[in-house]
Amino acid sequence: MSVCYDGDAQVWVYRKDLTEDPDLKAEFSDKYGWEPGPPRTWKETDQMSEFYTSKGFLGNGNMMSAFWGISTWYNRYVSKDNPNQHLFDDDGNPLITTDAGIEATEEHIKSLEWADRDGLAYSWGEYYGAFGGGRSFQLGTFSNLPKFLDTKKPDGTPATAVTGKVGSYLPPGNQFGSDLVRRSTIYLGNNGGVSSQSDYKEIAYLFLQWSGSSRIFTLLTGNPGGFFDPFQLANFDDPLVNQSYHDYHVPVISGTVARAVPTIAIPGQFAMHNALDENLQAALTGQITAKEAMENAGKSWEKHLKKQGRDKMIGLINQAKSGWSTVIDKA
Repeated sequence: MSVCYDGDAQVWVYRKDLTEDPDLKAEFSDKYGWEPGPPRTWKETDQMSEFYTSKGFLGNGNMMSAFWGISTWYNRYVSKDNPNQHLFDDDGNPLITTDAGIEATEEHIKSLEWADRDGLAYSWGEYYGAFGGGRSFQLGTFSNLPKFLDTKKPDGTPATAVTGKVGSYLPPGNQFGSDLVRRSTIYLGNNGGVSSQSDYKEIAYLFLQWSGSSRIFTLLTGNPGGFFDPFQLANFDDPLVNQSYHDYHVPVISGTVARAVPTIAIPGQFAMHNALDENLQAALTGQITAKEAMENAGKSWEKHLKKQGRDKMIGLINQAKSGWSTVIDKA
Protein backbone atom coordinates (compact mmCIF):
# COMPACT_ATOMS: atom_id res chain seq x y z
CA MET A 1 0.00 0.00 0.00
CA SER A 2 1.20 3.54 -0.72
CA VAL A 3 0.17 7.20 -0.63
CA CYS A 4 1.15 9.69 -3.32
CA TYR A 5 3.25 12.61 -2.09
CA ASP A 6 4.11 14.42 -5.28
CA GLY A 7 2.54 15.87 -8.40
CA ASP A 8 5.24 15.46 -11.02
CA ALA A 9 3.27 16.37 -14.13
CA GLN A 10 5.70 18.11 -16.46
CA VAL A 11 4.85 21.83 -16.64
CA TRP A 12 6.19 24.32 -19.20
CA VAL A 13 7.95 27.55 -18.25
CA TYR A 14 9.46 30.24 -20.48
CA ARG A 15 11.16 33.64 -20.48
CA LYS A 16 8.14 35.90 -20.67
CA ASP A 17 10.32 39.00 -20.86
CA LEU A 18 11.90 37.82 -24.12
CA THR A 19 8.53 37.31 -25.80
CA GLU A 20 7.47 40.81 -24.73
CA ASP A 21 10.59 42.54 -26.06
CA PRO A 22 9.22 44.80 -28.87
CA ASP A 23 12.09 44.24 -31.31
CA LEU A 24 12.19 40.47 -30.82
CA LYS A 25 8.40 40.28 -31.01
CA ALA A 26 8.32 42.12 -34.34
CA GLU A 27 11.12 40.01 -35.82
CA PHE A 28 9.49 36.76 -34.67
CA SER A 29 6.07 37.81 -36.02
CA ASP A 30 7.53 38.71 -39.42
CA LYS A 31 9.22 35.31 -39.68
CA TYR A 32 6.54 32.95 -38.34
CA GLY A 33 3.27 34.84 -38.74
CA TRP A 34 2.19 34.86 -35.09
CA GLU A 35 3.24 36.76 -31.99
CA PRO A 36 5.54 34.92 -29.57
CA GLY A 37 3.99 33.78 -26.34
CA PRO A 38 2.52 30.59 -24.90
CA PRO A 39 2.48 28.15 -27.86
CA ARG A 40 -0.45 25.85 -28.55
CA THR A 41 1.27 23.19 -30.64
CA TRP A 42 4.61 21.44 -30.81
CA LYS A 43 5.20 23.13 -34.17
CA GLU A 44 4.89 26.54 -32.51
CA THR A 45 7.04 25.38 -29.58
CA ASP A 46 9.78 24.34 -32.01
CA GLN A 47 9.53 27.63 -33.87
CA MET A 48 10.11 29.48 -30.61
CA SER A 49 13.04 27.18 -29.83
CA GLU A 50 14.55 27.88 -33.23
CA PHE A 51 14.13 31.64 -33.02
CA TYR A 52 15.45 32.21 -29.51
CA THR A 53 18.40 29.91 -30.17
CA SER A 54 19.33 32.29 -32.97
CA LYS A 55 19.33 35.06 -30.35
CA GLY A 56 21.93 33.34 -28.19
CA PHE A 57 19.72 31.37 -25.80
CA LEU A 58 19.03 27.66 -25.44
CA GLY A 59 15.73 27.68 -27.26
CA ASN A 60 15.20 24.12 -26.07
CA GLY A 61 16.14 23.97 -22.41
CA ASN A 62 14.36 20.64 -22.02
CA MET A 63 15.84 17.66 -20.25
CA MET A 64 17.41 15.53 -22.98
CA SER A 65 19.80 13.31 -21.03
CA ALA A 66 19.55 9.65 -20.07
CA PHE A 67 16.77 8.97 -17.52
CA TRP A 68 15.76 12.63 -17.14
CA GLY A 69 15.12 13.27 -20.81
CA ILE A 70 12.74 10.41 -21.41
CA SER A 71 9.88 12.60 -20.14
CA THR A 72 10.59 15.11 -22.93
CA TRP A 73 10.11 12.38 -25.53
CA TYR A 74 6.95 11.13 -23.82
CA ASN A 75 5.47 14.64 -23.84
CA ARG A 76 5.84 14.77 -27.62
CA TYR A 77 4.58 11.27 -28.23
CA VAL A 78 1.37 11.12 -26.20
CA SER A 79 -0.40 13.92 -28.13
CA LYS A 80 0.13 12.26 -31.52
CA ASP A 81 -3.46 10.99 -31.67
CA ASN A 82 -6.91 12.11 -30.53
CA PRO A 83 -7.66 11.80 -27.62
CA ASN A 84 -4.31 10.10 -26.82
CA GLN A 85 -1.42 8.33 -28.48
CA HIS A 86 -1.20 5.26 -26.26
CA LEU A 87 1.90 3.17 -25.73
CA PHE A 88 0.14 -0.12 -26.55
CA ASP A 89 -2.92 -1.10 -28.52
CA ASP A 90 -5.72 -3.12 -26.92
CA ASP A 91 -3.95 -6.38 -27.82
CA GLY A 92 -0.75 -5.34 -26.08
CA ASN A 93 1.25 -4.50 -29.21
CA PRO A 94 3.70 -1.61 -28.74
CA LEU A 95 2.64 1.47 -30.67
CA ILE A 96 5.99 3.23 -30.40
CA THR A 97 7.07 1.39 -33.57
CA THR A 98 4.33 3.10 -35.61
CA ASP A 99 4.65 6.35 -37.54
CA ALA A 100 3.70 8.27 -34.39
CA GLY A 101 6.63 6.87 -32.44
CA ILE A 102 9.12 7.37 -35.24
CA GLU A 103 7.90 10.91 -35.89
CA ALA A 104 8.10 11.83 -32.20
CA THR A 105 11.65 10.48 -32.09
CA GLU A 106 12.69 12.36 -35.22
CA GLU A 107 11.31 15.58 -33.74
CA HIS A 108 13.07 14.82 -30.46
CA ILE A 109 16.38 14.41 -32.28
CA LYS A 110 15.76 17.60 -34.30
CA SER A 111 15.20 19.58 -31.10
CA LEU A 112 18.78 18.83 -30.05
CA GLU A 113 19.79 21.57 -32.52
CA TRP A 114 18.36 24.12 -30.06
CA ALA A 115 19.72 22.50 -26.89
CA ASP A 116 23.04 22.39 -25.09
CA ARG A 117 25.03 19.47 -26.46
CA ASP A 118 26.52 18.98 -23.02
CA GLY A 119 22.91 18.60 -21.85
CA LEU A 120 23.02 14.92 -22.78
CA ALA A 121 25.07 14.49 -19.60
CA TYR A 122 23.02 16.82 -17.38
CA SER A 123 20.76 15.89 -14.49
CA TRP A 124 17.72 17.99 -13.59
CA GLY A 125 19.90 20.29 -11.46
CA GLU A 126 21.91 21.46 -14.47
CA TYR A 127 18.73 22.13 -16.46
CA TYR A 128 17.40 24.23 -13.60
CA GLY A 129 20.76 25.97 -13.36
CA ALA A 130 20.78 26.85 -17.06
CA PHE A 131 17.32 28.40 -16.80
CA GLY A 132 18.03 30.19 -13.52
CA GLY A 133 21.25 31.53 -14.96
CA GLY A 134 19.37 33.10 -17.87
CA ARG A 135 20.71 30.76 -20.57
CA SER A 136 17.52 28.85 -21.42
CA PHE A 137 14.40 30.20 -23.09
CA GLN A 138 11.88 27.47 -22.27
CA LEU A 139 11.48 23.94 -20.97
CA GLY A 140 8.92 21.46 -19.72
CA THR A 141 9.95 20.25 -16.29
CA PHE A 142 8.85 19.74 -12.70
CA SER A 143 6.30 22.25 -11.47
CA ASN A 144 8.50 23.72 -8.72
CA LEU A 145 10.93 25.54 -11.03
CA PRO A 146 9.34 28.98 -10.49
CA LYS A 147 9.14 28.23 -6.76
CA PHE A 148 12.92 27.93 -6.59
CA LEU A 149 14.09 30.24 -9.40
CA ASP A 150 11.56 33.09 -9.65
CA THR A 151 12.49 34.31 -6.19
CA LYS A 152 13.93 37.26 -4.28
CA LYS A 153 16.58 37.57 -1.60
CA PRO A 154 15.59 38.70 1.91
CA ASP A 155 16.49 42.27 0.95
CA GLY A 156 14.05 42.18 -1.99
CA THR A 157 16.62 41.98 -4.77
CA PRO A 158 16.44 39.26 -7.49
CA ALA A 159 17.78 35.89 -6.35
CA THR A 160 18.40 34.65 -9.91
CA ALA A 161 18.87 36.04 -13.40
CA VAL A 162 15.22 35.25 -14.23
CA THR A 163 13.44 36.64 -11.17
CA GLY A 164 10.31 38.43 -12.38
CA LYS A 165 10.85 37.26 -15.94
CA VAL A 166 9.19 33.83 -15.88
CA GLY A 167 5.87 32.76 -17.36
CA SER A 168 4.29 29.32 -17.76
CA TYR A 169 1.85 27.71 -20.15
CA LEU A 170 -0.27 24.61 -20.74
CA PRO A 171 1.52 21.76 -22.53
CA PRO A 172 1.79 22.02 -26.31
CA GLY A 173 0.01 19.45 -28.41
CA ASN A 174 -1.20 18.57 -31.87
CA GLN A 175 -4.25 19.69 -33.81
CA PHE A 176 -6.84 17.29 -35.22
CA GLY A 177 -9.45 19.31 -37.10
CA SER A 178 -10.85 21.72 -34.52
CA ASP A 179 -9.53 19.61 -31.63
CA LEU A 180 -6.27 20.45 -29.91
CA VAL A 181 -4.82 17.53 -27.95
CA ARG A 182 -2.48 18.99 -25.31
CA ARG A 183 -0.76 16.42 -23.14
CA SER A 184 1.84 16.24 -20.41
CA THR A 185 3.14 13.19 -18.60
CA ILE A 186 3.43 12.28 -14.94
CA TYR A 187 7.07 11.34 -14.62
CA LEU A 188 8.71 10.16 -11.40
CA GLY A 189 7.05 11.44 -8.18
CA ASN A 190 7.29 10.38 -4.56
CA ASN A 191 5.17 7.84 -2.72
CA GLY A 192 5.07 6.78 0.90
CA GLY A 193 4.65 3.04 1.36
CA VAL A 194 4.21 0.48 4.12
CA SER A 195 6.30 -2.68 4.05
CA SER A 196 4.41 -5.96 4.19
CA GLN A 197 7.12 -7.11 6.63
CA SER A 198 6.50 -4.30 9.11
CA ASP A 199 5.36 -5.05 12.66
CA TYR A 200 3.50 -1.74 12.71
CA LYS A 201 1.54 -1.69 9.45
CA GLU A 202 -1.58 -0.06 10.84
CA ILE A 203 0.09 2.86 12.60
CA ALA A 204 2.44 3.41 9.66
CA TYR A 205 -0.50 3.61 7.28
CA LEU A 206 -2.35 5.94 9.66
CA PHE A 207 0.68 8.26 9.51
CA LEU A 208 0.58 8.16 5.72
CA GLN A 209 -3.13 8.93 5.74
CA TRP A 210 -2.52 11.90 8.04
CA SER A 211 0.50 13.29 6.20
CA GLY A 212 -1.08 12.75 2.80
CA SER A 213 -4.39 14.34 3.79
CA SER A 214 -5.44 17.55 2.07
CA ARG A 215 -4.72 19.79 5.06
CA ILE A 216 -1.27 18.42 5.97
CA PHE A 217 -0.07 17.77 2.44
CA THR A 218 -1.07 21.32 1.47
CA LEU A 219 1.20 22.61 4.26
CA LEU A 220 4.04 20.41 3.00
CA THR A 221 3.46 21.62 -0.55
CA GLY A 222 3.37 25.29 0.40
CA ASN A 223 6.68 25.06 2.27
CA PRO A 224 8.96 27.41 0.29
CA GLY A 225 11.91 25.07 0.79
CA GLY A 226 10.04 21.80 0.29
CA PHE A 227 10.03 19.60 -2.78
CA PHE A 228 6.55 18.04 -2.64
CA ASP A 229 4.57 19.44 -5.58
CA PRO A 230 0.81 20.14 -5.63
CA PHE A 231 -1.69 17.85 -7.30
CA GLN A 232 -4.68 17.69 -4.93
CA LEU A 233 -7.54 20.09 -5.66
CA ALA A 234 -7.21 21.53 -2.15
CA ASN A 235 -3.57 22.41 -2.82
CA PHE A 236 -4.43 24.78 -5.65
CA ASP A 237 -6.80 26.88 -3.51
CA ASP A 238 -4.36 27.42 -0.66
CA PRO A 239 -2.83 30.92 -0.22
CA LEU A 240 0.55 29.58 0.90
CA VAL A 241 0.79 27.25 -2.12
CA ASN A 242 -0.11 30.14 -4.43
CA GLN A 243 2.49 32.32 -2.76
CA SER A 244 5.24 29.70 -3.01
CA TYR A 245 4.44 28.57 -6.54
CA HIS A 246 3.23 32.01 -7.73
CA ASP A 247 -0.24 33.11 -8.72
CA TYR A 248 0.58 33.02 -12.44
CA HIS A 249 1.85 29.43 -12.22
CA VAL A 250 -0.66 27.58 -10.03
CA PRO A 251 -3.54 27.66 -12.58
CA VAL A 252 -1.13 26.30 -15.19
CA ILE A 253 -0.07 23.47 -12.87
CA SER A 254 -3.73 22.61 -12.24
CA GLY A 255 -4.55 22.71 -15.96
CA THR A 256 -1.50 20.61 -16.77
CA VAL A 257 -2.43 17.94 -14.21
CA ALA A 258 -5.86 17.72 -15.88
CA ARG A 259 -4.16 17.07 -19.22
CA ALA A 260 -1.46 14.72 -17.92
CA VAL A 261 -1.18 11.00 -18.57
CA PRO A 262 1.03 8.35 -16.93
CA THR A 263 4.03 6.86 -18.62
CA ILE A 264 4.35 3.06 -18.40
CA ALA A 265 2.17 1.96 -15.49
CA ILE A 266 2.53 -1.82 -15.47
CA PRO A 267 4.88 -4.25 -13.68
CA GLY A 268 8.42 -4.06 -14.97
CA GLN A 269 8.10 -0.43 -15.99
CA PHE A 270 11.70 0.42 -15.08
CA ALA A 271 13.11 -2.23 -17.41
CA MET A 272 10.85 -0.99 -20.20
CA HIS A 273 11.76 2.63 -19.53
CA ASN A 274 15.44 1.69 -19.67
CA ALA A 275 15.06 -0.07 -23.01
CA LEU A 276 13.35 2.97 -24.50
CA ASP A 277 15.80 5.37 -22.87
CA GLU A 278 18.91 3.54 -24.10
CA ASN A 279 17.62 3.53 -27.67
CA LEU A 280 16.62 7.20 -27.52
CA GLN A 281 20.12 8.11 -26.36
CA ALA A 282 21.63 6.03 -29.14
CA ALA A 283 19.46 7.88 -31.66
CA LEU A 284 20.32 11.29 -30.17
CA THR A 285 24.02 10.56 -30.53
CA GLY A 286 23.64 9.35 -34.13
CA GLN A 287 24.40 5.70 -33.51
CA ILE A 288 21.04 4.51 -34.87
CA THR A 289 18.06 6.03 -36.69
CA ALA A 290 14.77 7.03 -35.10
CA LYS A 291 13.09 4.03 -36.74
CA GLU A 292 15.73 1.64 -35.45
CA ALA A 293 15.42 3.09 -31.96
CA MET A 294 11.67 2.48 -31.85
CA GLU A 295 11.94 -0.97 -33.39
CA ASN A 296 14.62 -1.99 -30.88
CA ALA A 297 12.63 -0.67 -27.93
CA GLY A 298 9.43 -2.26 -29.23
CA LYS A 299 11.07 -5.68 -29.50
CA SER A 300 12.37 -5.34 -25.95
CA TRP A 301 8.87 -4.47 -24.73
CA GLU A 302 7.44 -7.49 -26.54
CA LYS A 303 9.94 -9.79 -24.83
CA HIS A 304 9.07 -8.30 -21.46
CA LEU A 305 5.33 -8.84 -21.94
CA LYS A 306 5.92 -12.44 -22.96
CA LYS A 307 8.16 -13.06 -19.95
CA GLN A 308 5.64 -11.56 -17.52
CA GLY A 309 2.68 -13.38 -19.06
CA ARG A 310 1.10 -11.68 -22.06
CA ASP A 311 -2.54 -12.23 -21.13
CA LYS A 312 -2.03 -10.82 -17.65
CA MET A 313 -0.09 -7.85 -18.98
CA ILE A 314 -2.70 -7.02 -21.63
CA GLY A 315 -5.30 -6.76 -18.90
CA LEU A 316 -3.08 -4.41 -16.88
CA ILE A 317 -2.25 -2.32 -19.96
CA ASN A 318 -5.91 -1.74 -20.78
CA GLN A 319 -6.74 -1.08 -17.16
CA ALA A 320 -4.04 1.60 -17.04
CA LYS A 321 -5.55 3.32 -20.09
CA SER A 322 -8.61 4.21 -18.04
CA GLY A 323 -6.48 6.71 -16.13
CA TRP A 324 -5.47 8.71 -19.21
CA SER A 325 -6.81 12.23 -19.65
CA THR A 326 -9.67 12.88 -22.08
CA VAL A 327 -9.51 16.69 -21.85
CA ILE A 328 -9.62 18.17 -25.36
CA ASP A 329 -9.09 21.86 -26.13
CA LYS A 330 -10.47 23.68 -29.14
CA ALA A 331 -8.00 25.08 -31.63
